[in-house]
Amino acid sequence: MHKLLTHNMSKEKWETTLQEKLKKRAVLLHNAKDDDLFKEVILENCKDNFEFWCDNFAWTYDPRNEISQLPLILYDKQRKYAEWLNSLVSESENGFVDKARDVGASVVTMNWLLWNWLFQKGFSARVGSRKEDYVDKQQDPDTLFAKIDYTLRRLPAWMLPNGFNFKKHRNRMLLFNPALGSTISGESSNSNFARGGRQTVVVFDEHGFWQEARAAWQSAGDVTKTRISMTTPPSESEPGYMFIYALKSGQEGHVKTFEFDASDIPWKDEEWHQRQRLQRSKEEYEREVLRSYGGTSEGKVYQEEFEANVKFDYGLEYDPKLPLFVSWDFGLDGTAMNWFQKDFSTNQVFWIDSYENRGKIIDFFIPFVTGIITSGEYEYTDEELEMISRHSKWAKAITHFGDPDVNKRSVILGNNRGEPTTTKKLLWEKGIYVQNKPHPGHYQLKQVTTLLFRRLTVNPDRCEYAINCLVRATYPRRRDNSMSTTGVAAPIHNWTSHHRTSVEYFAHNEPTINLAERKVRKIIKYGR
Repeated sequence: MHKLLTHNMSKEKWETTLQEKLKKRAVLLHNAKDDDLFKEVILENCKDNFEFWCDNFAWTYDPRNEISQLPLILYDKQRKYAEWLNSLVSESENGFVDKARDVGASVVTMNWLLWNWLFQKGFSARVGSRKEDYVDKQQDPDTLFAKIDYTLRRLPAWMLPNGFNFKKHRNRMLLFNPALGSTISGESSNSNFARGGRQTVVVFDEHGFWQEARAAWQSAGDVTKTRISMTTPPSESEPGYMFIYALKSGQEGHVKTFEFDASDIPWKDEEWHQRQRLQRSKEEYEREVLRSYGGTSEGKVYQEEFEANVKFDYGLEYDPKLPLFVSWDFGLDGTAMNWFQKDFSTNQVFWIDSYENRGKIIDFFIPFVTGIITSGEYEYTDEELEMISRHSKWAKAITHFGDPDVNKRSVILGNNRGEPTTTKKLLWEKGIYVQNKPHPGHYQLKQVTTLLFRRLTVNPDRCEYAINCLVRATYPRRRDNSMSTTGVAAPIHNWTSHHRTSVEYFAHNEPTINLAERKVRKIIKYGR
């Protein structure tokens, strides 16, 4: 049961505190107006104390309020958050900000970067979001740089760096401090994010919605000692879901976590929560307000069983001492392949690689098994060439399992003469023998696959897309007026289907005894 009301102060106490701080801000600015010595004292206090600077000089914008221009006065949890940000930099650690929607984490972070830019010599920050227009876009108050600009343009002139000129030193996606050499630069999501140069800190805003979430995080690891990922929980359909899930669960190495709940905000009381429950769907309320990463498992084929049982291991590699298996799923709209190994002494299974492509004839997939490209007829991407090279060092004695439809004809397949043939026959010609038991029906497949999860360790980096397919596969929804009392026969056939069924075929065909051991037993039994 998620806690709702755990405020550090009541709504009434916060309003009193806010009024007191606003009065102090007004008095401080008035007294500093014509007193140069007092200005110097203020600057010294600001340099050492982000809370003092923020409470007296920072601003934010909220068009939902009657007064949209608001002084940024920190509430208790935001103060703790600022202290946490400082500790990350001082201790050279990475951080993950696990936040609910609309708690002010982004605006505090951007103002914290501006504070460092103002007072820390040589400070350098890179900030990013999934699209360039979310980082910096002229006259858009919702961008990351707009949050910086909103305070920067309201600072008294005596607080700006010596020689600073807005037109010269505030360019698109860049803010430069000519007095201290400090910079804040922006970038959109890409696999080489922040690569090149050196940064004091790199910030990933709404990281769970990035197309290249993991690759960007890893890329920035070489340029800074402090990476900060911040996001509201993405839905399972978002590309960064699995990476954020791994980051949150500690499977991406040591990352300090800061949790920001809606209940940390003094004015979001039980009445506010009640309105949110009425205005949002149950899944949206749990994800956006209560920070739930599970969303709803209703209608999901394997989500609960997979997340509860499967182990992640980013260092998982091919083990030459263990037998190797490839499980296939063939189709007109795509072919999926998954590589497994099994330790028969412990009954543990290791899922070490995966691949899927669409609109390719079967010959295209052969090098992913053999590790050898024998023809220049097909073009492979750099990632595909890397996979083929990796597999060239793996065992050639591979047991293949697959779809019983391997025996069917398909217009996408053909022999060297362009004549229709079966997938199985074409693979035989390449020395690949696909074994398959008769299809038992989805209910039986789900049972054996669920049992497999309890013994399964996976490399989530190499199998990320396939994992997404498994946890997002769904059954068709019944219509609201449906009178049927029978169970759903099979999952929806969509983009998740090929990897899901490939894993199911391995579970269905998985040998219970090593083939070499089986051969020894046969010799003992029959004498040959």
